[in-house]
Amino acid sequence: IMPLFVGTTAAGSRRMGNLFTERPPRTNGWGEVLDEKGAPVADERDVFSRAPDLVVGSVLARLENFFVEEGRELSEAAHGRTARQVVEEMKHFIGVPVWDLQSSHAGGVSGLWKQWD
Repeated sequence: IMPLFVGTTAAGSRRMGNLFTERPPRTNGWGEVLDEKGAPVADERDVFSRAPDLVVGSVLARLENFFVEEGRELSEAAHGRTARQVVEEMKHFIGVPVWDLQSSHAGGVSGLWKQWD
């Protein structure tokens, strides 16, 4: 498994933002928080910090079922791992920062698609 880190792309642009430095719009439960001109207000948190700091029961149940089917036991650590902890750990995996592919020596993003034709 290799995570793909995908940043945002502004309307009308082919340039992708850096997911690690972007600050998504702040939300209030009903939608984006807007300034006096109607523009979205950037959140002070990065996208990773916005993951909920709680254990997601439905995900834990699916993991437990998977491990039972495989004849294995899910670790105790996994039972208490929150969504935010999982996301924080994924930041340290060897992943593909997609925004860097635009200027890669492999022909940019189009270099990926050729492999999948």
